[in-house]
Amino acid sequence: MIRLAVLALVALLAIRPDARAQRDAIFEPLPRNLDWRTVAQANNLHFTLVPHGRTNIVLVWGGISQGDALRFAAALSAARPIDEIQFYSGGGNLIESLKIGAEIHRGGFSTRVPDGARCISACNFMFMGGIVRSVDPNGSFEVHMFSDDWTDRLRHELVHPPHSVAEFNRRHPNAAIDPSEVENKIAAASAHAAAPGAPSDAADQPVDGSKPVPTTVTPLAPPAAAATTDGSKPVAPQGVTLDDLLINFAIDDDVKGIQQSSAQIAAVIARYLVEMRLSLDFLTTFAAIPNSSPRPLSRAELVQFNVVNN
Repeated sequence: MIRLAVLALVALLAIRPDARAQRDAIFEPLPRNLDWRTVAQANNLHFTLVPHGRTNIVLVWGGISQGDALRFAAALSAARPIDEIQFYSGGGNLIESLKIGAEIHRGGFSTRVPDGARCISACNFMFMGGIVRSVDPNGSFEVHMFSDDWTDRLRHELVHPPHSVAEFNRRHPNAAIDPSEVENKIAAASAHAAAPGAPSDAADQPVDGSKPVPTTVTPLAPPAAAATTDGSKPVAPQGVTLDDLLINFAIDDDVKGIQQSSAQIAAVIARYLVEMRLSLDFLTTFAAIPNSSPRPLSRAELVQFNVVNN
């Protein structure tokens, strides 16, 4: 739990009625028990104004959602003069967090993870926008590898695969299949399946991000049934079905999407780290930490990566 001395009543009495109304629309009182459960259940960022002498502390808590960067900018405008910005967040939308960090940096504000608070995942990048950055001894700055919509898309694909060419093309317009080539592609895939160890056809299973190239394979007859020695009726091996072909192409397209998206995000983060004067070693470290298991950086790592500079 964060223990902050909130003098909200005194502050409100000193604010002009119009300014008070603006602040009431943006800020909310500090919850009685601001613990991790409360923070984790908040789907978007919340802003609490904490008077600090003649300036204010802006406490930012909750998850980061689409549109929070605009709301944050309004909070900054209403909170001035600002002493520093504090964070207690489990992360969320990466792009919004980068926008918020950039806004903090442009304003020349200081950032802090106070005692008892956690700053996880995308929260890291909001915090990094601070000109002066501090993590209190009992604050926790936790990192892990980023994820994106392509990963969720692949999970959905495995649970709900496409069952028609039209459905596949709607989901994967960049890898659309020509309906007139479907039979040829199924025949080619069946031939490969019947000949283990044969080299795969790059046109039928693209791996370089390009649109599949139609083949001109003549449809093949189904493989002969294997002979049995126990007198039972031979069972004809099953060829590749349309469903098999579509899920194969869908997964291939999703994996390429993940690869491309990951490279693009890594480039954006690298540029951001340079702009905020952090070590690029941070990118290497957090990329090796599983998304499902965020790890707090040690004090030595915080200093080494220049996450903290005060």
